[in-house]
Amino acid sequence: MAGAQVQHGVEAGDNGVPARRASQRTRQADQARRGDASERRRTSRLRPLTHLVLIAYSIFAVVPVVFIVLASVKSTPEFFGDPFGLPKPVAWSNYSAAWDQGGLLSAFRDSIVVTLGAVVVSTTVSGLAAYAVVRLRPRFPAALQLLFVIGLLVPAPVLVIPMFLLMKYLGLIGSIGSLVVPYIGLTIPLSFLIYVHFLRTVPASLGEAAQIDGASPWRVYWRIEFPLLKPATMNVIILNVVFVWNDFLLPLVLGTKNDLHTLPVAIVSFFGVYSTAYGLVFASVVMAVLPVVLIYVIFSRKFIEGITAGALK
Repeated sequence: MAGAQVQHGVEAGDNGVPARRASQRTRQADQARRGDASERRRTSRLRPLTHLVLIAYSIFAVVPVVFIVLASVKSTPEFFGDPFGLPKPVAWSNYSAAWDQGGLLSAFRDSIVVTLGAVVVSTTVSGLAAYAVVRLRPRFPAALQLLFVIGLLVPAPVLVIPMFLLMKYLGLIGSIGSLVVPYIGLTIPLSFLIYVHFLRTVPASLGEAAQIDGASPWRVYWRIEFPLLKPATMNVIILNVVFVWNDFLLPLVLGTKNDLHTLPVAIVSFFGVYSTAYGLVFASVVMAVLPVVLIYVIFSRKFIEGITAGALK
């Protein structure tokens, strides 16, 4: 009888453990549901304020764009008479006049060559440098990264005179190379840091498995690592294209020849000493901005993925 009581007590204890665990899980689930409910209430209270801030920011961003587009099809007297009104009539001739008088064809050509050359080289070099620092484990990797960070800390205007003297010493002043080479140096630091961040989110085991199979580091990077860095690459390309395409200071200082001028420098030619054709100025601005806007619209999804991918992994 005593043995039966002991056995019954053991069975009761065994049956009590799952019951306590189930009760504990139920309490945890109830606490989680209450936490989720309070979070939803807090979010619902903040949602109108968030929408208001987003609407205000959208208006703040869109109004200048609308103003530029409307001003681009106005004559100069109409622009000064009613700068915020609708054009009457629409002066589409401003675009053809700006294209012809400002030499925008050659300016577009120079901007495209400079931007493509700088972005392609800086993207390639920064990606390879980041791969070498993260995957090949050189000596003093922190010191190497610090060198690239220093490149971000030095303002570009401070480097204008040294870059001018260097380009003059190399005999590149007045050529496309006098713009491509400095832009490569200015865009590599940020591109390198972006690639370093993304490479650290990619499992190293993929490349190590390929190296065990006999692949060289060069082949591992281009066949395995680089395709996985597509969001980072799109991020780097868009940021560098916008910077190089819109920059004004370097082409003004280094592009000393009259037949070498990018779009920002060409737009300035419409500003005269005694008068300014504002219709032509805004028409040229619209034409200069349109390619960058189209690039962003086409690759905006990849750009957003590139911003958020590192935080989600």
